[in-house]
Parts: sequence; C-alpha cells; structure tokens
Amino acid sequence: MRYHTRRRAQRTSRKQNELHWKFIQALPQAERNRLTEAQVQMAIVQYLRERYPQVLFKCDTSAIKLTLGQAVKMKRLGNTRAWPDLHIVEPRKKFYGCFLELKKDGERIARENGNWVSPHVAEQASMLENLTLRGYYAEFAAGFLEAKKAIDWYLE
Repeated sequence: MRYHTRRRAQRTSRKQNELHWKFIQALPQAERNRLTEAQVQMAIVQYLRERYPQVLFKCDTSAIKLTLGQAVKMKRLGNTRAWPDLHIVEPRKKFYGCFLELKKDGERIARENGNWVSPHVAEQASMLENLTLRGYYAEFAAGFLEAKKAIDWYLE
C-alpha cells in the first residue's frame, strides 16, 4: 500500500473512531440517519466497554468489506450468513445470552404489509427466531439508541 493511501486510510478510520457513543446519542435524528452500520457497531462496542466493562461480548465482522479471497477464507473459518452482529455472552433474566442484529438508524426492516424488506433481512429474521427458540434474547436493533435500550434492558 502506498504511503499516501495508507495515511488517508488511517485518517478515515481515526475519524470513524472519533464518533463516541455519547456524541452519537446527542445527535438529532437526521444526523444519526447518516451513520453507517459499522459506525453504529463501533459506538455500541464503546458503550459496552465503558458502561459494562465486565460483560463478555463478541461482534461479527460482516460489516467490513473483504476481498474475494478473504471472504472465502472467512467462510471456511465458519463465518455464517445471517449471523447477528452482536453476541453478549451473559445469561440474564430467563435467557442464555443476547444476540442483536444491528441496523443503521432509519433503516426499515419490514414493509407496511408485514413482509421483510429483502431476502437477506428475512434470513436474518429467521436466524433471530431460531436463536429465540433456543433460549436466547435475539432482536433487531435499528440504530444506536435502539441497540442501547435493548442492551440496558437485557443487562440490568
């Protein structure tokens, strides 16, 4: 990678990391709608580390863009389609753990007629239903505030 390209990539990633969860929480809805799913996920990771430092959790890496070779390797290593973005490995209430499928603010999950907006979202909903049947708390969370609310409800 050339030096100037590497520096630009570092600046971009630094900019994304500067979006602290407290800042995102205070943004008006129109501004939160502009955040990417990856930015929402980074803010949730920051929030979990600061608010619940003893809680064990794992994030899925599907939010990052991979080369074809990397994608093939990830699949061979067990990366599964429709697996939720966040897994909190803490039994609470009547559940074995918590799975959240993160979406960016304002992203629609279902149409007005009740159908899922895409086959991929339908796959994700099926996976969440499977996890719920196995005793996990598993939900969609559209945006930072919805994910934070679900996490707080689950862990408190």
